[in-house]
Amino acid sequence: YKRQVHFGHMGSACPNLQGEVIWKNDELKYDPLHGNGGTPIIVDDLFFYSADALTNPFVVALDKNTGKVVWKKSRSETQQARKFSFSTPTFINMGGRSQIISPASGAVFSYDSKTGEELWSVDYGGWSVIPKPGVYKNMIYVGTGYERAHLLGIRVDEKSKGNVTESHVEWEITKRAPNTPSFMIVDDLLYFISDGGIATCVEPLTGEIIWQERTAGPISASPVHFDGKIYFLDEQGKTTVIKAGRKFEVISENKILKVEKSSRLVLSKKNKILESAKKNIISDLSLNKRSIPFHLGDEKKYNPFLNQNCEMALELSLIHI
Repeated sequence: YKRQVHFGHMGSACPNLQGEVIWKNDELKYDPLHGNGGTPIIVDDLFFYSADALTNPFVVALDKNTGKVVWKKSRSETQQARKFSFSTPTFINMGGRSQIISPASGAVFSYDSKTGEELWSVDYGGWSVIPKPGVYKNMIYVGTGYERAHLLGIRVDEKSKGNVTESHVEWEITKRAPNTPSFMIVDDLLYFISDGGIATCVEPLTGEIIWQERTAGPISASPVHFDGKIYFLDEQGKTTVIKAGRKFEVISENKILKVEKSSRLVLSKKNKILESAKKNIISDLSLNKRSIPFHLGDEKKYNPFLNQNCEMALELSLIHI
């Protein structure tokens, strides 16, 4: 039983649950700003991540069984001078192709998952892009980053080739889009929350806003959905629970233990962590707090790069449901 882990510019590795290192790859050097931000994804036998550093950004796919580079692709040039971003990629199978959607500074790119070929792109002006793209039917949803985030609804089809900024952006929301939290589809509706705590419910195919309401204080964590409810954990440790639907309805508000800026909720039932969360404890490890769901205790046991100081101190806060 083994998991792949990622420590940004320090490298990636595959330990088993006893902490023994099966493989590690520290050959892909780059110059980060603020450390690592995005989380890798696994597509078939590929371990894929973005390395959007200060200069020379790239994306890469490793063999998840050996750690060897299968393909590596430099980012195409964009008009944005600030190259650093922190987004987690998303895998889709649309338009007859298996694609990895990877936002960067200045544009979002689609890559063929098997070869790394750049398939299409959409331009925008932002930088330091953080949210993971959302997916619904033949649409993807991409945040444009700083300074002022927009949200783009992009159609993906057989004609998605090259630069499709003019032809495939179906709609754009220019107010109260998130810089940091990711998007969520629940029961055919798109939800997101701005860093300032304004939540929005949107028709995902048209971009029509159904409701937009103050829901939390300043917030960096992505929302969590379970059993018809959406949970928002803000930076003051207040959790707001709303009912998913076309009518804005707050079910409860509660204060939990002290949280870090970007702590993500992990739901529990009858004091037991859900299996889906438990299985991802190791694969979610990262140096950047945006990507860490909870604290594992002795982080050095899982860090094969022992010459580096690795801070991974986040509290695990359980909301009982």
